[in-house]
Amino acid sequence: MMQGASVNMASNPYERDFNEGRAFIRERGDVTSTDLLREFRDIKSRDLDEYTSRLVKTGEFEAVQKPTKGRPGTSYRPRNH
Repeated sequence: MMQGASVNMASNPYERDFNEGRAFIRERGDVTSTDLLREFRDIKSRDLDEYTSRLVKTGEFEAVQKPTKGRPGTSYRPRNH
């Protein structure tokens, strides 16, 4: 029970935003960078890039490049998806 609480509780705004982003990706299953920017409008793009980079580095999520008509898009999803 305490272990689950430590994942959801944040000691500062950075961790709160990070945890909300993590929960959003888990809930949706497959999220693009644009989806994240739209959902978390109050968070700077640079900070979202840092959060997603951190999530991928932990091995909890994976980043997938998807071809589009323009630049390739990046999608994030849980590893067990």
